Amino acid sequence: MNAYHIEYVYLVNDIEYRSESVARGYKTERVDELLGKFPRGASVTVHYDAKHPDIAILEPSRWLSRRQIVALVVLLLAPLIFSVRTKKRRNPYLKQT
Repeated sequence: MNAYHIEYVYLVNDIEYRSESVARGYKTERVDELLGKFPRGASVTVHYDAKHPDIAILEPSRWLSRRQIVALVVLLLAPLIFSVRTKKRRNPYLKQT
């Protein structure tokens, strides 16, 4: 079994950070592809959270995260849920006007 280790150093406001996060949810089959994209000693673009610069990744996800999928489903289903109205039952004992 091969072991791969990718580590990178980046600066934000003259503060040095280190990370090993390459891509979210990448599969073992893609390791060679990722290693080809990020060869040893190469300059790469680091995507980091501006509020938390210690959180970084080299290849941001192209797919929606689980949290984004849940939010999307809720937003799509919310109108359906709230539009369901119970039918008003007519009371046969009340006089219709």
